[in-house]
Amino acid sequence: MSRHVQNPDSSIIERRLRPIYDWLDSGNNKKALQECEKVLKKNLNLQCGKALKALTLLRMGRDQECITILDNLTSEKPTDDATLQVISLCYREMEQIDKICKLYETAVKLDPTNEELHTHLFMSYVKIGDFKLQQQSAMALYKQKPKNPYYCWIVMSIILQATRGEGETDESKRKVLLSLAERMMTKLVDDNKMDAEQEVQLYILVLKLLEKYEEVLHLLDGPLGEKLQSANIIHLKLDYYLKLENWGKVNETCKFILNESFDRWAVWKHYIKSVFKLYTSNSNADTANSNLKSLDGLDNTPEKCHEFICGIIESGSDNAFLLRGPYLARFELCFKLQEHRFKCDDLLGDVLQLFVEYFRLFGHKPCCVLDLKIYLNLLSADQKSELGIRLMKEVGIGPTSVPQTADQMQLHIGALQLSRLCGAHRNLSKDHLQAMMTALVLHYQHGYQTYGKELPSTDIGPADNYALMAVHVMYDLSKTENGIQYLVAAIALLSNLIRNSPSNFHAKLLVVKIYHMLGDVIGANNIFYSLDIKHIQLDSLGYIHCGQLATTGMFSICSVHYDTTIKFFSSNYKDSTEHLTFCYKFGSFFKLDEFMDFRERMNNSLHYATVLVDRVMLNLMDCSSVTGLNNLYISISELRINWTKLRDNKDLGIYVTWDPEFAERPVDQTEEIQRLFEQDMKFLKLRVYVLYCIKGTIEVSKSLDGLKTASLEALKRTLKDWKELEEDARNSDLEPIPDVIFPKPSGNV
Repeated sequence: MSRHVQNPDSSIIERRLRPIYDWLDSGNNKKALQECEKVLKKNLNLQCGKALKALTLLRMGRDQECITILDNLTSEKPTDDATLQVISLCYREMEQIDKICKLYETAVKLDPTNEELHTHLFMSYVKIGDFKLQQQSAMALYKQKPKNPYYCWIVMSIILQATRGEGETDESKRKVLLSLAERMMTKLVDDNKMDAEQEVQLYILVLKLLEKYEEVLHLLDGPLGEKLQSANIIHLKLDYYLKLENWGKVNETCKFILNESFDRWAVWKHYIKSVFKLYTSNSNADTANSNLKSLDGLDNTPEKCHEFICGIIESGSDNAFLLRGPYLARFELCFKLQEHRFKCDDLLGDVLQLFVEYFRLFGHKPCCVLDLKIYLNLLSADQKSELGIRLMKEVGIGPTSVPQTADQMQLHIGALQLSRLCGAHRNLSKDHLQAMMTALVLHYQHGYQTYGKELPSTDIGPADNYALMAVHVMYDLSKTENGIQYLVAAIALLSNLIRNSPSNFHAKLLVVKIYHMLGDVIGANNIFYSLDIKHIQLDSLGYIHCGQLATTGMFSICSVHYDTTIKFFSSNYKDSTEHLTFCYKFGSFFKLDEFMDFRERMNNSLHYATVLVDRVMLNLMDCSSVTGLNNLYISISELRINWTKLRDNKDLGIYVTWDPEFAERPVDQTEEIQRLFEQDMKFLKLRVYVLYCIKGTIEVSKSLDGLKTASLEALKRTLKDWKELEEDARNSDLEPIPDVIFPKPSGNV
């Protein structure tokens, strides 16, 4: 909080106000109020003192007294920075950002040459997202103080009008606005005034939006490119070669990067893609393509690609630490060969052997299974079965033996995980599953006793995956038996694992899941609290527990979680505006879109909308008086959901799984999950319209005789909309999502 006071006796006043700031910062509002009264007794007209008193009263919950003081202060039209900042803080905490704009508009009119006031006015427009007023304010500021940062604020405001304002839906306006932004940046270059990296980045942003990628590349090769100190020019060029589909340059650039740093996986994928694009173009004799003037020195065949990969592997084989990139590149090459209907064996040999060799090199690393699982579709069903058998033989651990080293244990765990991903656990008999469950539990106990006892509590135990896989097998058994005894045993095993490895969040997530399956909300709640879910996780992981509470009847638990979640979402939108202002202050224009997208994604979260509705429903159950009914009416009236922009932000990949259904694609990209999202949307919309019907009923009851007819008609329209929604839901695909898959989230229906 700023403590600078502009006043002839500023040093004396600042000394008197300092204790108030200190008490406010420490949270002692009562003492702060006492100090305010002391200062105002000595100087009754001190505006900053009045503003601090208003802030103190606001934080004490005395809102009406605060508003009275603020109204009187704004009528005095203050211009000193300290007073304005305190008043702004009051409005911000009351979520009345628009009043901050009016405050600084008045101040700027009274002191039009004050650079700081102009800056604050611009930032206030940023907070409310008015891009036109941002532009006008930045132009006025630039006229007063012709500095490059202010010039860039004008350009960025124009860009936002093109991408998020009126140009978002009108292509012609978008082009006009972006062309204006380009001309302004070109003028800065022509006048030789572009001297900062942020200004060059903004120029690139404009050209990128106009899809002038050739000009961006020309800029990067010129003197302006030298100003990009924090950027990797060669990687920037690669991005624009890809956009231009200049596969020759992509190939050349990727080879250069990989020769310098051959573990860059994204570059490997671009390189292999370019090889096949060049090969296809060459095969079709596409000589008219300007991007393929010469193929000399380029890898334009699968054979050359394989040769390059092998050369990289040989050059890196002398390193103490093997890097996975070139070895994984062989799988990507094989994938592309299959995609183009070529035989992999002719070039790469036995594909199954590639998996075995990779496992020998990297099987002791936890990443090995994640690397290989996305390429398991290269194998036929018979090859997958054979892979599981060969990997188990490779590890050398039989039914009666145990790992002799920690690395051998990780190899064993990896082999088991890949076997399950290959479908080895599907269609096993009950006896086989029971035997496997017992063996996994015993392996976990041995692994913990031998390799996990001396580890810090913050580490995840090296043998924990044995127990997690045993829980998955128990779930399979529970589905086979259609009983709960194996789920109860799974809770016991996971509880033991959590005692041994308190930081293993995978185990805690599974325990919460199983507790909800069994209907034990208290148990789920206790474990969920130990996960310490906070901030963005309240949205991405809220479905795990908070999303399951609506039908439990545990109203006190529901209330706590709903209030915590709503508080996060409410504060997120408010706090994220500060990130936007920092982007302007430091010239991080590339980050503006990212922050704005994040804010909108949070504001349009399906989980947020669901919790808002559940909170109103919960209030409805507690409503036992006229006052309560009126408060409920207010909460329903404030319920606004943009149905077209709702987003499902669930992080379904948080659950550990080795089910073959997810071997080729992430869990959140399955058709079942998309169908679940649609079902949740329909269910949410039905409940919202139930609340709208209640709102309409209250309006009818409160209406005067002359207005009662209009209220009744509005209620009838709402009821009609609800019936149409119900009919649409009944005619939609409402088949339950198959529950064979363990990490699948439960629906809200």
